[in-house]
Amino acid sequence: MTATPGEGRGFFPRSPKGAYAWLLLAAVALLALNLRAGATSIGPLLAEIQAGLPLSDTGAGILTALPGFVFAATGLFAVGLSARFGLHRALGIITVAILLGLALRPFLPLPLFFAFTVLCLSGMAMGNVLAPVFVKQHFPNRIGAMMALYTTSLAIGATVPTAVSQPLAQVLPGGWKSALAFWASFALITLAVLIAVILRKDPRGVPLGVRQPSRLGAVARSRKARWIAAFFGLQSMNAYIQFGWIPQIYRDAGLDPVSAGWMLTIIAGMGIPGGLLMPGLATRLRDKRPLVLALAALLVVGYGGLLLAPTSVPWLWALALGISGFCFPLAITLISIRSRDVAVTTSLSGFTQSIGYFAAGLGPFVIGVLVDITGGWRAPLITLAALAIALAVAGIKACAPGDVDDELPVTA
Repeated sequence: MTATPGEGRGFFPRSPKGAYAWLLLAAVALLALNLRAGATSIGPLLAEIQAGLPLSDTGAGILTALPGFVFAATGLFAVGLSARFGLHRALGIITVAILLGLALRPFLPLPLFFAFTVLCLSGMAMGNVLAPVFVKQHFPNRIGAMMALYTTSLAIGATVPTAVSQPLAQVLPGGWKSALAFWASFALITLAVLIAVILRKDPRGVPLGVRQPSRLGAVARSRKARWIAAFFGLQSMNAYIQFGWIPQIYRDAGLDPVSAGWMLTIIAGMGIPGGLLMPGLATRLRDKRPLVLALAALLVVGYGGLLLAPTSVPWLWALALGISGFCFPLAITLISIRSRDVAVTTSLSGFTQSIGYFAAGLGPFVIGVLVDITGGWRAPLITLAALAIALAVAGIKACAPGDVDDELPVTA
């Protein structure tokens, strides 16, 4: 395997072996499964939630926009939490927040439903930041394989709730409330595994012992960090725009609602092979820039097809957009392989994902405004295709040789 800057340079002990290694593998996979289900289980049950709480259309819009904005606003708190309590205990606290939010919110009145939704989303936001750090800390010489496990599990955790939440509401006692609370069971299992990891007293989980706010500010001034954040932000924006608007684009073009829903399933489902393939490619390829160009080109193909011939081969445009989404596992892997010191990885992860998820929350809203102003999808789709150029530039700069650590002041 081609050596990659920032990977396996002796800054950390080698990866654990034996039963403890399997425990850590389970922790990575289970944690990832919890980081999307609380958000993606809402959409299929939104009509039932509106009727049951009750919730207005405006309130429903706020609810569907919450994940991106909460992820952006609270992800940075993970940096201080890890510095204060240590990585393992911080992940335990985060999982408790996810568990309580998922388990209790369906059975509470409207204001508390929103409050506990924010609680579980905040836990997911901080988990987004610390999971790559957990991989870097425990498996420094297996980053490609472990990030593949993480991003694939993340994609499964995002995709499965969209398919099974409605059937669960029909068979479980309590209907939509039980279907929403069902995902807390995975958080409970994850918490049990993390408690076992915490009790092991591995030195990799102790507080970082560095001035995290100072380091975070230094990372934000790094050009490499800003390019990684821009790349992550642009791919996140595209993903959330697609999740929010793709079915409507197809329906407005004349596709029936069921078929339009399947086009979104194709896009979301491509996250699974992307999670399996991209981290390994990211760690093996010396020059990742041609890969970025190919993925950006597919984004143009997908949006261009939706503009010019949306219903002729609709699955082809969905497939092109889904494969372009391979940018997500590439971007998340860059956080680990473009930083050497674990404290830098922690700050880079917080900075990158806060920027990225702010764009994820803003993007669908801006597209909705553009549709209202122009009265159709032509201008939004042309705009999105043009943004693929910005994605390509940011990705090329982010993938270029060099680590964030090399751009930080020595005192940081």
